[in-house]
Amino acid sequence: MEIVRLGTAKELRQRTTLLDASEVASILNVAKDTVYQWVKRYALPCVRFGDCMRFDPQQLAEWLEAKLGTVTSKRIEKQ
Repeated sequence: MEIVRLGTAKELRQRTTLLDASEVASILNVAKDTVYQWVKRYALPCVRFGDCMRFDPQQLAEWLEAKLGTVTSKRIEKQ
């Protein structure tokens, strides 16, 4: 099962608009609830506007690169 494609961080850096939790879940190939859990544990950076939660694509790219480190394969497999 593919988790995150290589190039995802690069694609995120090209985005200019904030992402919502559904978009982040789709990009990371996780459930939306998982995104909320990561935010709750301060593991995933987000921007809050009252009850609204959005994600800066630049910060998400940095977070993703920090989590992935150097990857040499075309896919990252769930372990």
